[in-house]
Amino acid sequence: MQKKENMPKPNFFIVGAPKCGTTALAAYLGDHPQVFMSTPKEPHYFADDFPGYQFAPDLDGYLSLFLGANSDARVVGEASVYYLYSKTAVANIKAYDPDARLVAMLRNPVDMVHSLHAQLLFTLNENEPDFMTAWGLQGDRLEGKFIPKYCKDSAMLQYQAVASYTEQLKRLYNHFPKEQVKVILFDDFKDDVRHVYEDVLDFLTLDSDRRTSFDVVNASHVRRCKLLSVLLRAKPKPIRQLWAMVKKHTGATAETGQKIGRWLEKSNTRYQGRESLTKDERAIIAASFKEEINMLENLLDRSFESWRS
Repeated sequence: MQKKENMPKPNFFIVGAPKCGTTALAAYLGDHPQVFMSTPKEPHYFADDFPGYQFAPDLDGYLSLFLGANSDARVVGEASVYYLYSKTAVANIKAYDPDARLVAMLRNPVDMVHSLHAQLLFTLNENEPDFMTAWGLQGDRLEGKFIPKYCKDSAMLQYQAVASYTEQLKRLYNHFPKEQVKVILFDDFKDDVRHVYEDVLDFLTLDSDRRTSFDVVNASHVRRCKLLSVLLRAKPKPIRQLWAMVKKHTGATAETGQKIGRWLEKSNTRYQGRESLTKDERAIIAASFKEEINMLENLLDRSFESWRS
């Protein structure tokens, strides 16, 4: 491995929030000739209060994710969606690189938490299939009850807290000046993705690549087979023993295993629309975010009346 001082270092972070378009933006930026985005997209290295989500165990391992960046890459970045929610990540990023640029993406909290619930179900972090029931379990889960077996961190099951953006943005602004932070609304991104993309390039002082095609990324999806997802997550002893035999007799590497795992995950995914909340259900969730939306309007000096509808 190269020495740390010679490694490409990240200077750009998409910090969240989840289900707000971060995957699409990271993918579009990653295609730009002057940008390198990490694989995996969400290493969550700086969110040390969410160890279950940290991909790299130490700084060397984290920096190795950026070794593929070439000399043309003026922006080297990653997109860990729980950095904004984390109470430590932004401060850790500031200590690592006080000149870093950060993007936060926000979405109507009602739509965000509904989509987040579906994503957590898909990744086995949630086991309650009915969103309204899961919403009602937040108090019990805060006390450590009804936590799913494969949940990486029960803090993600606090849906209202994850979508309470005002406190998170204030923490972000406490550590970074506003000129180093860009806030993007999912509605704007969806309505005119090219304009928002060009705006981000300008924020990063990058040349336009004249991109005009923006394919849909990270559409709603469900598992084809829950058992396969459990096996991929839990990696029971017989599976580990079988893989050890395969490596011994074929010379397969850990990277090969990761590629096989990603292929199995992709093969086990079926894309379909998510069932909508009823009008009454939306009203219940929206009422919980009424004060949050008021505070966010004051912080960002922008109307969110459409979020109240």
